[in-house]
Amino acid sequence: MTLDPHVYTFPEIVLKLILNAGLHKPNCLILDLEEAVAPAKKVEARFMVRNALRSLNFYGAERMVRINQGDAGISDFDFIIPNNVTLILVPKCESAEDLILIENKIADLKKANPVDHDIWPMQIIESASGVLIAY
Repeated sequence: MTLDPHVYTFPEIVLKLILNAGLHKPNCLILDLEEAVAPAKKVEARFMVRNALRSLNFYGAERMVRINQGDAGISDFDFIIPNNVTLILVPKCESAEDLILIENKIADLKKANPVDHDIWPMQIIESASGVLIAY
């Protein structure tokens, strides 16, 4: 992946816009299940993101999903791991244990589903304690 300002983020509320987003040749498309989704819409958003990953032409763009934090994020994996995601943005990652749990869940779902490509977690450090631990 080259460094390029062409990154498009799609909150659940405007997922209909992603239908043609690949035509603009971005390097990646980010589907957001976390902050952009109202709590009452989380389950619906998981299905919308799953369907987008399954059926849309991303025109070579990386398929990225920002998951929810904590246990809700782990629940998101059942919808995204089997469905062509390439990178998972992990919010509020505070420790190595968080990332180990996530990598183990990814490995388990890859074994249980026909996934033959790499799926990379990318931690998002959003607090002072996360910065100190990462450093």
